[in-house]
Amino acid sequence: MTKAKFSYQNHDFHTFEISGHADYNEEGLDIVCAGISATVITSLNLLMKLIGHSYKFNENQEEGYMHFEVTAYNFDQETKDFMNLVVSNLIESLQEIEEMYPNHLKVKIEK
Repeated sequence: MTKAKFSYQNHDFHTFEISGHADYNEEGLDIVCAGISATVITSLNLLMKLIGHSYKFNENQEEGYMHFEVTAYNFDQETKDFMNLVVSNLIESLQEIEEMYPNHLKVKIEK
């Protein structure tokens, strides 16, 4: 099962962690994994461009692990609002996948 965990600090997105494998099907045929990956990578790329170098990121593809953390909030309110919107959209997209495949994805939000 893939687990997606999001946390907030002072009402702003702070970190997310994705871990595990969906195990819906074998590697290369796992549509749940493909959906999760496409959704997360698209949002991740946008966040990285949006907030510049104010983040830490690490991953281990073999273990199905990804961690993204905002390290400084040295950007304007408009950028902060857009960052929160991107993450909100990511969460909603993953929750839709979770609804369709509850045995393969679990989304947790800590505020």
